[in-house]
Amino acid sequence: MPLATEGLNAVHSGIADLVASPGEPMPAEVREVCDRLGIHDLLPTALRLIEKHFQPEQIHFEPLRDPEEGSEWLGIRADVRGSIESVLTRYSACKNEWIATAPAPKLGCVAFLYNILDE
Repeated sequence: MPLATEGLNAVHSGIADLVASPGEPMPAEVREVCDRLGIHDLLPTALRLIEKHFQPEQIHFEPLRDPEEGSEWLGIRADVRGSIESVLTRYSACKNEWIATAPAPKLGCVAFLYNILDE
């Protein structure tokens, strides 16, 4: 999975400025998914919410597809430390703020995911 190691503290206006790893541009597959879904302008908000609620060690961008329905969305996975209960609480808060912030037609275009790391 590509890593986003920049953009957490200074979120940019689009994914063109984000990097998959130091010195590497965002993978073309992620850019293409964002183009098709029209969600470039939502990524700064999504990253801000992930940083606010998860304080992640790393973030991974994952193009996700449902081959049966032909739908796609962008998964943004946060690598976090904490108890299962704590992470579930943070996920719920992040999801609720996303619902209150993102435009309704684009709500399902971004999936917030998490990976709980060993403490």
